[in-house]
Amino acid sequence: MLVAGGMLVGICASRPQQIAWPFLRLIGIIVAVMTVSVVVWSYLGPDRADSSSEPAEMTSRIALLMTAISAAGSIGLLTLAPLAARYPAAVRWTCGLGGLAGIAAGCTWWLCGDTTAISPPWLTAVVCLDYGLAAWLTGTVTLAWLLGHAYLTATKMTIDPLRRLSKLLCVAIVVRGLFVLGSITVAYLVGGDELTNRLSREWLILTVRVVAGLLTVGVFSYMVLDCVKLRSTQSATGLLYFNSVLVYVGELSSQYLTDRLGWPV
Repeated sequence: MLVAGGMLVGICASRPQQIAWPFLRLIGIIVAVMTVSVVVWSYLGPDRADSSSEPAEMTSRIALLMTAISAAGSIGLLTLAPLAARYPAAVRWTCGLGGLAGIAAGCTWWLCGDTTAISPPWLTAVVCLDYGLAAWLTGTVTLAWLLGHAYLTATKMTIDPLRRLSKLLCVAIVVRGLFVLGSITVAYLVGGDELTNRLSREWLILTVRVVAGLLTVGVFSYMVLDCVKLRSTQSATGLLYFNSVLVYVGELSSQYLTDRLGWPV
């Protein structure tokens, strides 16, 4: 849900009237498949919460509602895609509301799970912020490489949408890096011996998270921006392919560390 929500927010932050409408339709299909899969998984997959607990049941219902709103946003994008050049504001509002609902659904699904290791309310809020930043980064890089691939067929599309997404990706990785740096610093300063010891034991995953998921992604993102300035869409798309893999590895490592440590990294 985080990736789906981030992709819709990325469309909202772009100029849909400059994007080829078949690409917008493709994003609508991808997000719709993601959201429907989450709903099916919620019914057929293993229980993530104790159904006898009224707060847990309410949280699960809220998560389903947010997922349904995100699905409605993707369907709205599918419907409005051919009209994006005439009604860009409608596309933005539809994608914005659906994207924010998708990110909220991702955070709420996490709350449906076992969060006993993250009990203070303020820490729960920080983890939700962490998930929101993850959605921003994963959604933007996924949207960017898909858009780069679209230039192979939509040869008349202006370079401006890819340029905007490349800049948004660079901002996302800087903000994400600052968050992780601040989180690790606070953990070592005020987290206590238990948290620092657990961080030390997870040094390998932490290294993958920082080096592959942040530093290397940052270098590739800068290279992508440089390629876009030169209007080299094929080179930018190739870099974005590798970048997306590194982003996914980094964010999966982040979720693993959050579950194991009870602290967002």
